[in-house]
Amino acid sequence: MDTVAKQQLIEQLKPVVNEPEFDSIFSALTTDLSGPERFKLKAELRRLARPCRKAIDLRKRVDGHCRPYKHKGFVHYMDDVAISIFESGLSHYRGVYTEDTYEQVHNAENNFRIIAKRERARALAAAKRRAIAEETPLIPGDASAGEKTTAETTVAVDKALEAPYFTFGTYHHRKEERMNFAVQVMIKTGLGDDIEAITTNISVSGMQIKITPELDVTEGSTLGVRFTGLAQEFTFDPNFVVPYQVVGIENRKDFLYLRLVRDVDFESKEFDEFLVRFINGYKRRYKVNVDNTYGAVVAKGHEQFYFPRMSGVPLYFRRQENRMFSAMALETENNAAVLDDWLNEENKNQLPGLFTGKRLSHFLRHLKDHPGTYAHTVFYTFQMLRQGKVYFYAATDFELNQNEKLKRIFLAYACRTNSFKVYSFSFARLDLGKAWSPVTLPQEILQREKHLQRPPAPDVMRQINGLTHVGLLNDITPDPARYEHYHCKKEELVGLKDFVVSRKVPLELQRVAYSFVNFRSESRFGYRTRVRVRGGERTLLGTTRDISTMGMQVDVEEALDVKAGDYVEIDMIQLAKRAQGFNLGHLRYEVMHLAKDKTTLHLRADVKSETHDGREYIKEMIKNNQDEVLNTRQSGSLHGLQLCLRNLYSHALMTLPIYLHRESKGEFGIDMLGVTPLRQPMKELSLGLAQEPEQASLRPFLDKEQMGSQLKMRWNKLEQNSRPQLLEMYVFLRYRRGVVQVERRYKSQFKSAEIEKAFIENALASGSLMLLRMEINRTGKPDISFISKEFKYINLYAAHKAQQLEKDLWSVVGLVDVIDCTTELMNRLPLSKQQRDEQAQRLDDFLAQL
Repeated sequence: MDTVAKQQLIEQLKPVVNEPEFDSIFSALTTDLSGPERFKLKAELRRLARPCRKAIDLRKRVDGHCRPYKHKGFVHYMDDVAISIFESGLSHYRGVYTEDTYEQVHNAENNFRIIAKRERARALAAAKRRAIAEETPLIPGDASAGEKTTAETTVAVDKALEAPYFTFGTYHHRKEERMNFAVQVMIKTGLGDDIEAITTNISVSGMQIKITPELDVTEGSTLGVRFTGLAQEFTFDPNFVVPYQVVGIENRKDFLYLRLVRDVDFESKEFDEFLVRFINGYKRRYKVNVDNTYGAVVAKGHEQFYFPRMSGVPLYFRRQENRMFSAMALETENNAAVLDDWLNEENKNQLPGLFTGKRLSHFLRHLKDHPGTYAHTVFYTFQMLRQGKVYFYAATDFELNQNEKLKRIFLAYACRTNSFKVYSFSFARLDLGKAWSPVTLPQEILQREKHLQRPPAPDVMRQINGLTHVGLLNDITPDPARYEHYHCKKEELVGLKDFVVSRKVPLELQRVAYSFVNFRSESRFGYRTRVRVRGGERTLLGTTRDISTMGMQVDVEEALDVKAGDYVEIDMIQLAKRAQGFNLGHLRYEVMHLAKDKTTLHLRADVKSETHDGREYIKEMIKNNQDEVLNTRQSGSLHGLQLCLRNLYSHALMTLPIYLHRESKGEFGIDMLGVTPLRQPMKELSLGLAQEPEQASLRPFLDKEQMGSQLKMRWNKLEQNSRPQLLEMYVFLRYRRGVVQVERRYKSQFKSAEIEKAFIENALASGSLMLLRMEINRTGKPDISFISKEFKYINLYAAHKAQQLEKDLWSVVGLVDVIDCTTELMNRLPLSKQQRDEQAQRLDDFLAQL
């Protein structure tokens, strides 16, 4: 076993090393290892799980405020990132501080030497380039064409253009229950002054207090607290002083809110026992603070709207020895067509052939050089039908940009085929430890109710074993006419042979159906089978692309002289061999649509016929799962696997979802934004432009007027199972003399191609330009069952919050998935490599200064 595979297996097994099921899971995942290899692997896992006796001191070593943290007699000095890692380690190892936790804390990415140096260099370089750009005039615009230049040159701060956001896959756990409780306390400062304050919540180890803003206090300060209010109601010494450290300060309206943690050197068994009895006795009266659980439920609830409606295909990559390949795809109703497009004549999926070793090596190098982000490319593809076989051709933007001649030939031919597709592809690391997401209740409850945090079953763990990376494939195909400025000669096409996708794939792609959404009753299934087509005066052999009970899509090798409204006859050559009791010859189908070159036909079964054996046989075949391909599409897959894949992609989200809801009186509004944990231009732009804390700016995407004129209009056209409505938009960005300039322009707003071209040229000359694709969906009902345990906990202690949460989730009616198509735009335009690099640098500079 190579080093990478070994490390992946260790990461997968670490969360369950102290679980009762460990031996069975270990045996299931190591059947291919020799005895000595299994012995060494188990020894390493035992070493990592061994209790650690070393103290941690990260002061002056990390980019964060370190504070004392006491654990079983040891005082550690850690920042919030390290504490999160430390407590996560305690959760994984059943309360034990281990060697693995010690190593992870010291290998966190928030190291001064790495992050601070990289970010400072980035900002400094951006500032220097901006100083030069300040002398560049404003974009001249297209006023001559009768349109205004900027919709929002110096936008006034409009808080209506902001909305709350959550981070996918990020759920915070509390170590102990915290009770909302207001009582008077006296604060003694370092100067000896006594100041009155009021608690807002309290736990055994900490509290939050509200105090007048006159107090001069900083994070890290130590304050003495006397519980004068409790002393009036309980037998309690009013002069008893408990030391607390300030770990957070928030200025709200006319008060300061201080988050305090009890000094780790202070010990009082009597005081601890009093607080435990007090909180347990009064928590139903004063209510437990459920903010952490509430935030997790908001995130999970909104995530559940997203996954069934996503059009991109999450692909999961497995490493075996020295090979890496795409092993699984998370399939939804919206993205199934993307997967179906890659079926060959034997109904084998050729998509894994897209990811060659050379291409994957390119992605891996990018991830190594740019930690915390993802690699990105654009795939250009088309397919050919030759002698009954389907051949796929594909090239990436970085391959084509290395040879301008090949780029011209490939795109010139590809854009004129009826199978031309353009895909955006992003690629990131995944952490198998994130496949299991325990319930987000306080740790002390989870320790009592251990059934709430059972890990995945051994057979599920075996299925995800070896997964190392995740990618997202989005179909972003523009109007092919936008590429028709490329031309080539027939004799030049021999150069395309280097871009044929290999028909030999390492392993068949496993399509894992996301089980929260059912297929429509009249779904089209990607399915290849040989047919004979009679139309006009010709009879041609062909192959279906997809089938349904009402029709099919057929490819033929030569043009068929028919038009929309004509009827053709279909012989189902292969299916007829097994269709007992059905006559599958001379079946009448109406031509509904056909491609420009008349080699792809969209057919509908003759509705005038009372009986149609083709329609009846396909209905029977789908109903009874008479074909293994259709059976795979409908039966789902291993129980629990979908949830693990969902969790893994949540930690590597590569688009930006915006949630629509209906406000009172039926008005449309923005409910929430979802952002990725990774570095992403759209995320940096939205969060960087926000004026309010914990808010995301909508300025790059829309305003109130456009919400009604663009989003609502398209949303109204949708039914529950409709394909998404599309909206493409340019975003122009630049700094000018310290003022942020943002201009949005939807493609539909341009009155002519010349005006659109002028806008693009002017934007490229004086600032940064992005192209965003917005996919607008209707959402279904909220999946309350997915969050039922946390929801019940919130309802127990804060029923009003539970009611509001349920109301908010039921008000979500739509989802806008925003996809960054800037790379495709830059490669489509007649730009040199230097111009493309300059545009990428300008955008990075803009984001670095937000």
